[in-house]
Amino acid sequence: MQSHPGIYQVTETLQQGKPPVRTILYYQGTRGRTQQGALITLFLQDKIYQLRPTEKIYRSIAVAQLRPGQAPEYSNAKVQASSRKGGQRKTIAGEKAQSWLIQSTALLDMKALAQKAPTEAERRQFPKFLTVKMSVENWLSERDTLAPSVQYATAALAGSQNPMGQMMQPLLSAASKQHGIPLTTTLRVTFATTPPQKNALNGTVVVTTRTLRLEHKSLPDSLFAVPPDYKEVPWDKWQ
Repeated sequence: MQSHPGIYQVTETLQQGKPPVRTILYYQGTRGRTQQGALITLFLQDKIYQLRPTEKIYRSIAVAQLRPGQAPEYSNAKVQASSRKGGQRKTIAGEKAQSWLIQSTALLDMKALAQKAPTEAERRQFPKFLTVKMSVENWLSERDTLAPSVQYATAALAGSQNPMGQMMQPLLSAASKQHGIPLTTTLRVTFATTPPQKNALNGTVVVTTRTLRLEHKSLPDSLFAVPPDYKEVPWDKWQ
């Protein structure tokens, strides 16, 4: 692998029924920065900082303090996961990329969720189980590596902000061990009930993130620092 002064990347995330989301990313050694809309996130060693430039405020948290999100209805999930290198290579945004595949399956007992239904008739309509299959196809740069601390912090933050975070933990853990810069990522989540039912619990969601631009160039230290005139607010008071 080759090292560079810094990496500038622009990605676009696509999901059916939602507008595209563009993200600007910067990597330099063990430092990372993402900018999505008006929110900036800094990954610096063992801490994460989130900044809102329009309000000149920020919050911070140690990566070790982050806990996977966990909605009560997912607390009994039994999860299995696997990861392997794919046999394919291709060029993305001018970079050679290697495919990696991650899969996980979660089985949820729906009894606890059914008990929250307001009527007996609605409770009887609930399926006994919900199977959630998640697969990730990652195309990682063969030229550049992503610092393990940045990769781990990114996965930890994503898991903490998702109500299915605990269920996704094996998948995120596997992804955090693949240190190449992600050039294209496709996440497929399929929901299926037992017994089979035709309702909102069944179906597949596909989320694709692709690289629009990738450059190697020098990056100023100011990109990875909180401006001195920003005011800190508690992590859990962020609105």
